[in-house]
Amino acid sequence: MVRNYVYSGLLARLTDSCSVTVLVKEGSVLDADRRWLMGCETADVLQIRVEESRLKSTVRRTKKFLFEAGHRLSTPLERYERRLHRNASKHLLRLVYKSISIFPTRGTVRQLDRLETRLTKVHGLPESIAKDAIAFCPNIALDWDASVARQMTHAGVTVVGAVASWDHLSSKGVLPLGVKNYLAWSQGQANEVKRLYGALCDPDVAVVGAPQFDVYSSGVKEKYRRKSNDPLIIAYFTSSPRSVSGEPDLLIRFAEYLETLPFQAKLVVRCHPFDRSERYRKLCDLGIEVQPPSLEPALHKLAKDGIPTENDIANATRMSSPESPYLLSDLWIPQTSDLHGTPDLLARSDLAMSSGSTVVLEAEMSGTPHLTVGFMSGSSIELDQASPLVQYDHLVAARKLSRNVLVRTWFELCETVVSLFSSEVVLSRAGSDGNRVQPSLHEFINIDPSNSSVDRTLRAILSATTEDRRHR
Repeated sequence: MVRNYVYSGLLARLTDSCSVTVLVKEGSVLDADRRWLMGCETADVLQIRVEESRLKSTVRRTKKFLFEAGHRLSTPLERYERRLHRNASKHLLRLVYKSISIFPTRGTVRQLDRLETRLTKVHGLPESIAKDAIAFCPNIALDWDASVARQMTHAGVTVVGAVASWDHLSSKGVLPLGVKNYLAWSQGQANEVKRLYGALCDPDVAVVGAPQFDVYSSGVKEKYRRKSNDPLIIAYFTSSPRSVSGEPDLLIRFAEYLETLPFQAKLVVRCHPFDRSERYRKLCDLGIEVQPPSLEPALHKLAKDGIPTENDIANATRMSSPESPYLLSDLWIPQTSDLHGTPDLLARSDLAMSSGSTVVLEAEMSGTPHLTVGFMSGSSIELDQASPLVQYDHLVAARKLSRNVLVRTWFELCETVVSLFSSEVVLSRAGSDGNRVQPSLHEFINIDPSNSSVDRTLRAILSATTEDRRHR
């Protein structure tokens, strides 16, 4: 939500065209400063509460499991397996998963979705809502947005839901089947929506791109033309500690390895928003630049001892839980300059690395070679283990990108770095064209320099309202 819409100007454009009401969780505060940052100073703010019950939660999880198994989605299966410690339990899970995929689950998923809608209760909404109103849900895959969408659809309001990230369709839950209008990042994602939901709800999908990536259509690489004798810059973008736990050990080993190479290379570590810079203190002691996560100031407010803990992160990131006492945006609205941190770092880097995140796409757009680290570092090479992220559906698809290379072992990582930074590559790096979007990238994100994502999103929202009225 923050990267995609807060600073995009979308809300300001909407307030120019219609009356806007921003829905926030009960107890949340959207003060004048936040309204100014979001461009919605004139918008009304309405606090609402989504009631959650154990029965509704059980119905949602059962529906989600049947849907995922029915489509044989590998990302959820990997996550389920990570919760199990015995091999026998994992084998049983795979057997159940495979067995469900053999039988038709479409009717059961529909019935469970209808039941979930009947169990959804949203308090604080007006008793009567104008029939020509429209509800825009910026993260439709999350439970809170989905609950609001269900209530609005039941009231006869047109709902437009945005698929907020490239992995949400394969990992973040089941879209509410009553919603017909969706916004996608690319034609590939639009095709995925239709493949997964076409037989369930016949969705209408508009390809609008994502506002956070519009910056890459203006040639950010051109600002950083360095001399051939400048130090090489390797940027590592961390993941959430809940997804990958061994990155601090990996980066210490990698920093020490760089010292043995015949060329000079500078390592820069940029923390994931839900990571903690405290985990990389040893790197700082080695003189490595560690850019703290943008969420860290908010986490320090929660932490009793001044150092954010795993529980602080778990509490602050529980955005999808309707019972959560606050929105993440109550604690975290970063400076506008922070939103350019990743594009700027990629633009001046010779190599980007991560365990698997949206940085894969951003590196491709920036024209920067990218390594996906497909293993988690142990205390020694013999203890290295394959990263579970390697089998995630969206990361498997991303291997088709021209600048992305997967390394599965420590030895592969070292060999790839040396081959990338051969003398020929180093001497010719300044002449590479990093501003042209590769054809394969359009499967993941649609960028049009002459037609911004904000313009396309605005048109899609307003046209959905018009189209819905025409069919009534």
